[in-house]
Amino acid sequence: MYKLHNHILSAVAFSLSATSAVNAAVLEEITVTAQKREQSAQDIGLAVTAFDSNTLRETQSTDIFAIADQLPNVQAYASVNVRSFTIRGIGLNEFDSHFDSPVAVHMDEVFISKPFMVSMPFFDMGRAEALKGPQGTLFGRNTTGGAVNFYTQEPTQEFTAGIDFGVDSHDRYRAEGYVSGGITEQLSGRFSFYLGEASGGPYDNLYDGEELGQWNQKAFRGQLLWDLDETQIRLLVHSGRDKSTRMPFKGPGIWNPGLAPAPFCDALFSGGTIDNPGACLKFGGLGPDPSGEVEPSDPHTVNQDYAPKANNEAYGGFLRIDHDLGWADLTSITAFETFDQDSQEDSDSSIYVSANTDWYATIDQFTQELRLVGDLSEQWHYVAGLFYEHDELEQFDSANLIGHPLAGPLALPPGRLAAEFTQEVDSYALFVHSEYEFSEQWKLNLGLRYTIDELTVDGMTFVGNDDPKGDRDRVSVLFPVDSANNADRRDTDFSFKLGLDWTPRDDLLAYASLTTGYRAGGYAVPFGGVITEFDPEEMTAWEAGLKSRWLDETLQVNLAIFFYEYEDLQVNVDDPLSPLVPITRNIGESETFGFEGDIWWAPTEYWDFKLGFGYLDAEFKKSDRAVTTYAGPIGLEGKRPVNTPEWTYNGLVRYERPVTGKLNLTLMLDFQWTDERFYEVTNQTFDRADSYYVANARIALGSSDGRWDIALWGRNITDEEYISYLNNIGFFAINQYGEPATYGLSFGYHY
Repeated sequence: MYKLHNHILSAVAFSLSATSAVNAAVLEEITVTAQKREQSAQDIGLAVTAFDSNTLRETQSTDIFAIADQLPNVQAYASVNVRSFTIRGIGLNEFDSHFDSPVAVHMDEVFISKPFMVSMPFFDMGRAEALKGPQGTLFGRNTTGGAVNFYTQEPTQEFTAGIDFGVDSHDRYRAEGYVSGGITEQLSGRFSFYLGEASGGPYDNLYDGEELGQWNQKAFRGQLLWDLDETQIRLLVHSGRDKSTRMPFKGPGIWNPGLAPAPFCDALFSGGTIDNPGACLKFGGLGPDPSGEVEPSDPHTVNQDYAPKANNEAYGGFLRIDHDLGWADLTSITAFETFDQDSQEDSDSSIYVSANTDWYATIDQFTQELRLVGDLSEQWHYVAGLFYEHDELEQFDSANLIGHPLAGPLALPPGRLAAEFTQEVDSYALFVHSEYEFSEQWKLNLGLRYTIDELTVDGMTFVGNDDPKGDRDRVSVLFPVDSANNADRRDTDFSFKLGLDWTPRDDLLAYASLTTGYRAGGYAVPFGGVITEFDPEEMTAWEAGLKSRWLDETLQVNLAIFFYEYEDLQVNVDDPLSPLVPITRNIGESETFGFEGDIWWAPTEYWDFKLGFGYLDAEFKKSDRAVTTYAGPIGLEGKRPVNTPEWTYNGLVRYERPVTGKLNLTLMLDFQWTDERFYEVTNQTFDRADSYYVANARIALGSSDGRWDIALWGRNITDEEYISYLNNIGFFAINQYGEPATYGLSFGYHY
């Protein structure tokens, strides 16, 4: 690790000391709406990173992983059915579907409440913005970790059209395109689509010889935009279907032969099951087929009878009205989203019906935002608004244990662990954000938000028979475990942001802020376990930063330092109330100190260098909770939060220049390095994922006017083997490995 630190610091020192070339290029201004009005990213006292459409296209950012790879102190988290971001160690470690993430995701300023709703591919994107730290005063239902906001391309009056096609070395094919133009002088429209198909994938399943990780995705988007002088009306509708096979779990063994004299294998406690998944037995040698006892050693090969698959559908849209009142701009965004999640996984990655899990969830989400953006004077700017959200979620989950070889020795239930429930959410918020420039150099920021969250849960957990029926494979009750009859809670919160910006010159901004955020309480409804209630969590964040440009605006250096106090954390843990399935509980407090930086240097018109780095020192405080593990009860005081690496680095080098009068050559290399981290709060050896490094490359030849290009690219070109997810259940362990080296060819034409 120290060698990597020294190499990067040496490269930065060399870059900063180098003399700019004669043809130095001025860095472009990046416009964002991080404060719900258009501003330069360099003029905002907030840690925000933006990606334009070209960067999103070149890095093939069709999911959350590609975005996270280019952000310091940001990780992506994905199980089979849930996808979310972790920012500065704040994120979701829950694999169930009905929880909100502490990092909000917005699509065209529409709040997406559940992490499984962002599993559809991103396409025809205009830009993406990642905002770090609590975003309680402006975005979503109030967030403690941050927000990642995506903006689709809008309709244009000028006729434009484009198509991008790609194929990779795993026999996966992707096509996306759009057509946009004027219909009348005041009306324009846009239609875009995404198709992903495959005859292969990067993972092999020995059980049936199939390849996993295959794409089967279709998504469409249609838009109309009316420009009526003082009023703009934008109507967007979308739909999509995803029937892909997913990244599979691997199930390293944890048991000794016969479970005696000691049940657990020594390699489990030394970390040997991470390096060698077949070091221990999956079922202690008690299974009828010896081939089912040892996990394949290759990280991209599994042997399981219930391969991970999705059969998800989504549709929705919004109506946005922007009206110039003369004294302010009025915006109304009315949105409706429906998502039907139907997925399956082999939770212990075995050849037996020993933890075959089905996830079903249907959500109808309605949101309404009204806001005013205006100026009280030349120095005083404000945003004020109302936000309302209504969710109706129906969920049915079950894990089939009917064929588990250890059912007898472990006294496992004789059927399916199941949960069936409905959850309704009503959230109301009033927010205001203002900026007051009390001199040419000083600006005061003040944001306030009052939130009311009301939640109702009605359902039951039970052990069911193995008799699936209906379109959601519901099962009959063998015996009930727990029930909630219209259990409800009401949470209120007052959040604020207080910030001070100092701009001694046009290309230098120093800022400091104090911000609070919160995430509402709720209920954990584990299949086959006890329904438990948890309280809201609250965040207080102090941050200071510097945004600057140097060397005739060819070098940009942004730095931030922060300290977080996190109270009543909601964390997924093993708990005596739910001995077979982890549940979400409040576990106490945590403190995080960290810093990060982004450096962007364009020494000539042909070169771009970008480098990011992040550091986190985090631990749980004032926690009296102990979690049961294979090693017995483990206290959480002093442990490191989940998915919180100490160091992260990322970088990008891009070179583009003409090779003839009509052709441009583009070379690009990007990388990210992530320190070791824990995926369970107990921080045991078997919870640890090692550090890893991933590099991607792209070489493209295209027309100088940008109309077409053809590119050869590679992802994970060093074929790094790394863990992207890990979970230790009471009677088995699972992990996932990122995709191996993948190479492809893409072609794009834009008119």
